[in-house]
Amino acid sequence: MKKSQILKNKVNRLFSLGSLVCLFMASASLRATELLQYSFDDYTNISFTIDGSPNPTNGFFSGTATRTTLGNTPNGQGYALDVVGSNGGSQNWLTVSNCDKLSPAVGYITNMTHPFWINLQGNPAASDRILSKEVVTPKSGFGVQFYAPSTGTFAATNFEIAFGANTVNGLNKSYPLNAANKWIFCAVTYDGTQPAGTTGYQNLFYYTGTPNSGVSLLGTPNVANNGYITNAPTVPLRIGSTPESGSDRTRPAWLDDMRVYDSVLR
Repeated sequence: MKKSQILKNKVNRLFSLGSLVCLFMASASLRATELLQYSFDDYTNISFTIDGSPNPTNGFFSGTATRTTLGNTPNGQGYALDVVGSNGGSQNWLTVSNCDKLSPAVGYITNMTHPFWINLQGNPAASDRILSKEVVTPKSGFGVQFYAPSTGTFAATNFEIAFGANTVNGLNKSYPLNAANKWIFCAVTYDGTQPAGTTGYQNLFYYTGTPNSGVSLLGTPNVANNGYITNAPTVPLRIGSTPESGSDRTRPAWLDDMRVYDSVLR
């Protein structure tokens, strides 16, 4: 496929989604530095996918991770990341080598926004990751993981997510989500400008949406102050798993338009 056609597909893909999702993503691009952006539409690259952000760091498929078939995306165009693979979603992920933009020289990242699309092809399990660049000792880095819901059975139809900053256990959870065999949009924003342990400062927000609706705040703002996100320079970033554990942290899922920004976007 010609580069011009790939670009056209990406533009069509963005503007065929819900209008407020478009506004969220467009606003993000204008107001922050994009650290990572994977659309997975460069299907001619068999072993890796191109990072669309400035100073790109390409991601490489690991295990049996691959792309979805054409059209298995939020708007039915292009490709997405498939971590179900050929083994039902076991130890499959996209790995992104450690790089300066994820471990800056100052030693930390102050703020972060992580928007993504997810479609669960099976039930999640506690501590499975959507994205992770975390180290256990000393606790550092960031990640987004699955959590059991406050009520009801833990399943693809009823789960919560939690963002972790300098912890592998996650901070305050979101409200319940349902991504069973359907695409939903999620975004996490974290503000680390206040010192760790600061009370009363709402700094962790979750958002959600669908291909046919706008973005809305998921639940209420959280007080989860762990301060700056300290560098985890010894490990890569994984999408669909985590480097902090040798256990299987992959869930059978499709993921698309994975992005990381260095600012809080609302």
